[in-house]
Parts: sequence; structure tokens; C-alpha cells
Amino acid sequence: MSELDPVIDFDMVADDWVYHGEGNGSILFAYTGEDPQMQNQLLRLVKREVTPNSSATDSTSSSDTLSEKDEQKSMAKLGEGLLYTNIIGSLLGDAYILPQRVIRVSVSFIHNLNAAALPIRPAHRTHKEADPRQAFGVVIADMVGSGRPDNGLSQNNNNKRDNFVSVEIKPKWGFLPKSSCISQETSVKRRVCRYCMHQHLKHGPEMASGFCPLDLYSGNVKRMGRALDCLVSSPQNNLRVFVNGDIVGATSDGGLDTDRVPQWTMLRQQVIDILQTDGILRKLAHLQSQLDHLDVEGIFPLYKRAVANGEMDKHQPTINEWLNACSRFKTRQSARMLNESVSGIDDRQAILEFMLSVTLKDISILIQIKPWPQNASTSLPICDSNDEDSRRLSGYRMVVIDTDAKKLAKLPEYFEKDQEIVKHYLENNPDPLEQRPCIE
Repeated sequence: MSELDPVIDFDMVADDWVYHGEGNGSILFAYTGEDPQMQNQLLRLVKREVTPNSSATDSTSSSDTLSEKDEQKSMAKLGEGLLYTNIIGSLLGDAYILPQRVIRVSVSFIHNLNAAALPIRPAHRTHKEADPRQAFGVVIADMVGSGRPDNGLSQNNNNKRDNFVSVEIKPKWGFLPKSSCISQETSVKRRVCRYCMHQHLKHGPEMASGFCPLDLYSGNVKRMGRALDCLVSSPQNNLRVFVNGDIVGATSDGGLDTDRVPQWTMLRQQVIDILQTDGILRKLAHLQSQLDHLDVEGIFPLYKRAVANGEMDKHQPTINEWLNACSRFKTRQSARMLNESVSGIDDRQAILEFMLSVTLKDISILIQIKPWPQNASTSLPICDSNDEDSRRLSGYRMVVIDTDAKKLAKLPEYFEKDQEIVKHYLENNPDPLEQRPCIE
């Protein structure tokens, strides 16, 4: 975990890459060229804010490459991000992390990608762009088939094309907080989950999604089905279904708007079977709750005290600090499993564990389902054996994405948002009898 693989030597041509998607901190491009080394691969680049001076700043140097000092900074920053992802993998399981390879990119290459992508990017994302000042990007496997030859279709034994299906779910919080640090005024958090209350703030009670993350985490087939039905009807940023690289939406009757996969009820059952077989949701909910055992109401006073006493500054922790925090957490968890005594933890450790939980509450699960035969009338078999590793790879592949570290300096904002969500919910639902409880 302490070293990165050698940098890939590859001729990067902007015309061979097309816009794939993006999050708040990074943007993805899919390879469409003909070199086998890059086929079915995605390029991930870090984003920056677009300002009136962005282009002027970039043009101050005529060089298409960065200085050696800037390259070293770029590699150091990239390396910290990759190693943090590996830390998340050490908590959830390394099999859930896609292999990541570092590749060199140039200033002009990134400028050309930005120009080509701008017309097709979502308008609310265009205040940021791929940062031309990075010397390296990250190459990962394309799990949705957007850059595949033959439009992402695979050929079966009957010489017919099979459909490439992937499902991306952002499950959010999988637990109700039970911390004694939660005040009486905000005790509703112990009964109504964060996501359901946040929906009232974001969309109002009339437009709020019926999706409750605790239904998805429950392991109960009926509740999981209800959760997925709510997501396909109102996906927001919590569900995306890809067929051959294209995002497909819902129809008015709750199905999928495509004739390339079987009806939604079949795909929904496939996803439920996979999630139950794999067990990732149980592990995710456990880690979230154990890392966030004080709630933000308990963490924020510790953060203020640590900053005031000089024990912690507002700068982002180093990778060694994350590693140490993760190691101490796992040691404590092992002691609990062996019924050994567990000592208390210091403020800094509690804060870093909370920040790890913030990442885990915002990751996405990406399920790549074995190519789905055309005109299939039954669901695909999930398992070809009883072995856990081969079971994961036989009928599907599952990974987690969106594993970036969250900014420690934003912790006060997390507290303020928490209080705003609860306050708004209670103002609009003052009667406890009208507050629909969420069930773990």
C-alpha cells in the first residue's frame, strides 16, 4: 500500500477519449481508440474550479508539460488519493477496489478533452473542468461498457449479441445513530434516517423520494424491492442503470425505457440476489456505524477542542495519519470480537474515524452483470460454485467507487447541515405521530 505501480507509457490522443461522466471532484473519459492496451478503460482526471483567470494562468507557460517540481506535486497528490482508496479497500475488502494505473497526460491533451466534453456535460457541473495542471491521470476498468467495440455487446454461442448491463447504486447511510451525544432537540435522528429527512429539505414532502436506504440495507426481499422500485421511479443521484454504456431511465409503468434488457422486475430481482449473496451492504452499514459512533453532534465539539488546543489543524491528514487511524480502528474491532477490553480513543482518532465514515456514507456500488442474453426469459444464475471468490466473479462483478477522502476542513459544514436538516424536518413535521419512522 505504500508504493504505486510504474507510470504507463502511452501516446494520449484526445480524439480517442470521450466524455463518460463526473462527480464533484473528478471527471471520467472512456477510451474509444483501437489500441488493445486501453480498450475498455476509463481515464479519471481531477477537476478544478473554472475562473475568469483559468485560461490566462494556463497560458503563462508555452510548455505542454509541467516543471519537474510541479510533476512531483501532481504525483504526490495523486498518490495520496490512490492510497486512500486502498485504505477504504482494506476496510471493505480489497476485491471491491478496481485496480488503478497511473498514466502521464499533457496540458494540451486535457485542454482538448475539456473543449470536446463541454457541450455534452450537465450544466450544473460546468463550473469545474479537468485540471490541465495535473501531470498524471488514473486508468481504471470501464464497468459499464461505454467504450467497448460493437457498442459494448458480446457475442454468444448462437452468434447473437448479448447486452452489457451494469447497475450503479449509491446506498447512503445504512443505520440510525444511537449516540448519547444526540441532543433531546434532535432525537428524531434516532427514529427517522438522515436520507428521508434530507429529502424533505431538498424537495419538500410532496416531491420527496419514497426511497429509504434502510429498506435497501434490511436484507428483506420485499423491502429491498420497494427501495429499488422507488429509486427507478426517482433515481436522483442514487441509481443509474446502464445498457451497453447508455443510461436508461424509467417508464411511466415503473419499467426500464429500453428493449435491450428484460423487464425491470427481473433485473430488480437479479440485483437483490446479488446484494444478498455478496453481503456488502451488511459490511458497509456496520463500518459506517462503528466509525461514526459519536454522531456529528459528538464529533464537532471534539474537533473544535482539538483545533483550539493545537492538537489538530484544519489541513487534510497525511496518508500515514489515515493509515494509522484505520489500523487503530481495526485493532479495536478485533479486540471487541475476542471480547477483550477496549480502551477509549483520543479526540484525533475519533475525528479521523468519523471522516472515514463520511466517505463510506457516500460511496457508490457498481454491479457489472454477466452479459445478459437477448430475449432472456429467466434471470441469470448468480453462483457457479460455493466458493466466495469465484461466486463474486462468476455471474457478476461488484466494486465500490466514489471513495475519495472528504475534506477535514468541511467538518463544521457537516454539523451545520445536520442541524439544518433536522430543524427543517421538525418544523414541517412537529407531531411525532406524523413522523414516519425508519426501520433498521
